[in-house]
Amino acid sequence: MAGELPGVFDLHTFPTDQKARCPLTDHPAAVYWIDNRPLVRGVECPACGFFEISAPALARVQRELGDNRYELAYLARTASDKYHSEPSRFRFITILEENLPALFQSVVVPRDPYELVDRLLVLAASRGRSFFDLVKIDATVDYPLLCARDGAEAQGAIKVAHQEGFIEGIRVGWAITLTASGWQRVNSLNKPRSSSDVAFVAMWLDPQVNPVYDEGFKPALEEVGYRPVRIDRENFPNRVDDEIMVRIRESGLLVADFTGNRGGVYFEAGFAFGLGTNVIFTCRKDHFKDVHFDTNHYPFVLWETEQDLKEQLINRVEGRGLSRISPP
Repeated sequence: MAGELPGVFDLHTFPTDQKARCPLTDHPAAVYWIDNRPLVRGVECPACGFFEISAPALARVQRELGDNRYELAYLARTASDKYHSEPSRFRFITILEENLPALFQSVVVPRDPYELVDRLLVLAASRGRSFFDLVKIDATVDYPLLCARDGAEAQGAIKVAHQEGFIEGIRVGWAITLTASGWQRVNSLNKPRSSSDVAFVAMWLDPQVNPVYDEGFKPALEEVGYRPVRIDRENFPNRVDDEIMVRIRESGLLVADFTGNRGGVYFEAGFAFGLGTNVIFTCRKDHFKDVHFDTNHYPFVLWETEQDLKEQLINRVEGRGLSRISPP
């Protein structure tokens, strides 16, 4: 029987279906009614952890988005694990029809098997109590943590990691340990790209917010020694989405401004996080109510005017020790 999460549902009051299937993974799951929210159900699944989903969102996922359910499973499991580790800081995910576009935009999907392997190595490193502990990685239920499509894809990543000499174990695919090469790879993935003086600004690309960039972000970043980049002001031969990836990879800092609640900003911030790049969150104060709950627990620079933004951003960069200006 699935465990209770206080304040989410009351097993003594509301009926449960212990023989249901998870709508994201098709695993057997427990489904709970939610107090005072008749169109929302809580789902507890061995692969996704706990999440909530509304009836309209479920209908749309089943009707249009079946091939991409694994992306939602990744978000659900990641949020659920964080909630269980630090319930005072995090909460599980709620999937609503209106937030589906932002949720999908926030996912950085692995582009090749080696990106899956990288996620596997980071996961294994996080589960060990000492450097050479044997840790359990069950591909059948842990695959969402890699953003893999299914257990078979996760098992493939485990085999590649073994072939590359990153892991070893008594039963590879069940109990594994990182080798010295595996730890070197994890360290390289976790190393911030702080040597670059490029600062990528992810923001709403609308003419009405041009002054925000010209009078806020740009002068602030230049004052602390960065070369700010806004993608629509760059000349490049490639497709814009490919160029965004290139520029973020080259950056030592990414500033993500959620004014306007643009889906691309979630994606670009998530991509930078995955690279180990330093990220600073900002938002105009009156727009902060629209920021997705998976993001709004991070420390934000909440600004009201361009000058206010400039001053606060300089203070935040310097306060985090990220300034590129050497002290006198």
